[in-house]
Amino acid sequence: MKHSGALLIAAILVLSSNGLPMAQDNRPAAPSALPREIQADRFLLKARKAYTKKDWKTASEFFAKIQNLETEIPHDFHYFYGKTLRNQRDLAAAKVEIVKYLQKARRDGKYYTAALEVLNEIEDAEKRPWKDRVTGMEFIKVGGGKFQMGCHRGNKGECNPDEKPVREVTLKTFWIGKYEVTQRQWKRIMKRNPSRIKKGNKFPVEGVSWKDIQSFLRRLNARSRNKFSLPSEAQWEYACRGGDTTMKFGTADGKLTRKNANFGTEKCCQGDNRDGHLPTAPVGSYASNSLGLYDMTGNVWEWVQDKYTFYNRVEKKDPVYQSKSLYEHQGDTRVVRGGSWYRGTFFARCSMRSIRMVNDKSHDMGFRLVRIDAEAWKKKRMEDRKRRRGSRRN
Repeated sequence: MKHSGALLIAAILVLSSNGLPMAQDNRPAAPSALPREIQADRFLLKARKAYTKKDWKTASEFFAKIQNLETEIPHDFHYFYGKTLRNQRDLAAAKVEIVKYLQKARRDGKYYTAALEVLNEIEDAEKRPWKDRVTGMEFIKVGGGKFQMGCHRGNKGECNPDEKPVREVTLKTFWIGKYEVTQRQWKRIMKRNPSRIKKGNKFPVEGVSWKDIQSFLRRLNARSRNKFSLPSEAQWEYACRGGDTTMKFGTADGKLTRKNANFGTEKCCQGDNRDGHLPTAPVGSYASNSLGLYDMTGNVWEWVQDKYTFYNRVEKKDPVYQSKSLYEHQGDTRVVRGGSWYRGTFFARCSMRSIRMVNDKSHDMGFRLVRIDAEAWKKKRMEDRKRRRGSRRN
């Protein structure tokens, strides 16, 4: 035994002299960490296993670890990450990843055909309304672009001063409510119905102020996996026109008749039941505009996010005016759009703007929402915090 012990000690000394690292207890030290490329391959394997089990959360965590390694990403990463994002309903991000895969893949590659099928599925899904699970609200995707915002030359004699100057505005893609928010959807979040016209759950909620809607949004955003806000004036007008600057009204053909919208008489402040509805109509009672949006003209005025001001004070790229209002001395002012069952043709135009105080309520004022993407939501939260800090200092 003594002889064998001496041999073991001799062997350890030889190994040590040959440069093998030793631990403090004279055992060989563990090998150094694997190269980052191999770590990425291991994480991808684990992500794929999680994906097979439909454990999207765990799969996403491993995909995030791969990205944090700051090394060359395995080519198949984009394919499987894209599929995971698709299953999590993040279609925009999923499309980016699948396109990245296809740009590098060979046409005879292992997942090339499958990736094309996924891309087709994503694009088909983008054309379909997206539905919020909490309220049942449906949203339509509106492709971004440039448009001429304001009252155009073709509307001679019908332009208010605050609808000019006409200016080119650029918008990112956004998702906007297919319908005005209904009384049922409001009750689902707020547990009560503030509407003055209680004719049924499918009728638009009205009798709500801009501030009331902010309370609704806080509760909705706390319950939903997604985030929502009122549309900006620019988003609303672009959606009303169906992406076509020449459209004067937000109807199927850009014209206004009793058959395609619920609006009032030309005399001030009275409804007209010749369209079959008085006062409000159930949402979706008339044909949609070219984007598949209903009641962009008439039924109820729709609150938007912006404070009221003149266009020459507002940015031209994704504008949302939140600075000091033009009539701040009278109170915090906002804008409503689209006319209502209570107002005539002049007020139903897509470019028409009407000023309201944030606490104003009426039986002809409601709203629809836009869905906010994750990055825009973070930006909005930061801007809100800055505004609150600024108001405290003042």
